[in-house]
Amino acid sequence: MKVDVDTTNINTVAIVGGGELANEIKRIATTTLQVDIFKHSEFDISDQQQCNQIIPRLSQYDAVIITSGIYSDDMWKMWLTNTVGPCYLIAKLDKTSIKQRIIAVTSHGASWPSWPEIPTPRLVYNTNKLSLGEFCKGLAHQGNSTNRISVFEPSKFKSKMSNNTGANITDVAQSVLDLMNNPMHVVHIIVKNL
Repeated sequence: MKVDVDTTNINTVAIVGGGELANEIKRIATTTLQVDIFKHSEFDISDQQQCNQIIPRLSQYDAVIITSGIYSDDMWKMWLTNTVGPCYLIAKLDKTSIKQRIIAVTSHGASWPSWPEIPTPRLVYNTNKLSLGEFCKGLAHQGNSTNRISVFEPSKFKSKMSNNTGANITDVAQSVLDLMNNPMHVVHIIVKNL
């Protein structure tokens, strides 16, 4: 599948997070873009020192897509991986890479973070993604980041995390890439009855 990306402005893309969505984005974009993935096994976004070390490398890319995320019983690690690390990277990149496009992939779960008897790990995950999205919106409201930072909130898509149910992962990956040409602050993708 050929991706329609304006290569006059974006030629290099870094993806932070090595899950299935990152791999699918790279698969469909490599015909027109140089895409490098910074996988969890190679880079720990929850470690501030590693974030500081990687920021100079990430700042060289035309676009950075953050897909990192975990869902587990380790609430501390979820906060660091899903919220603290991504917010830290985005804030630093916002100051160092003035023309860089930044896309934070969160979750549609941010739209309703809690309900009666929600399992605590799900509450933490949803709140993590809500916090990341709100932080990005706050940066956009500062005025310096307008149309550079986008938040993409897809509902579940076919991956190990969702037991391979939900939207087609290729459609979700294409939607992430489309944001590079048509930036918006927040994009909600809701998929029902799959």
